[in-house]
Amino acid sequence: MKRYRVRWRPGARMDYEQAMQWVAERSPAGAKHLRNEVRERLKYLAAFPRSAPVSAARGSRQAVVRSYLIFYTVEEDFIRIVDFRHGARDY
Repeated sequence: MKRYRVRWRPGARMDYEQAMQWVAERSPAGAKHLRNEVRERLKYLAAFPRSAPVSAARGSRQAVVRSYLIFYTVEEDFIRIVDFRHGARDY
């Protein structure tokens, strides 16, 4: 089975880090759990990149971790994280 690498668009990585910081300020343990859940979800997506549905509004795939959305595209040998945001935000 082919395993895809994970690459982040710089803006998506920044959004992810800001979200982790926001959660950590309120609950350090919660941030640790969320970071682990995101890491596990990305491992799964690296193994099964087409498992998440395509977002009609965005043209990219959309995976969910708690209240957060991970938007990504599947490239030849990697998945590119193009956006990371809280589900309550407009997209």
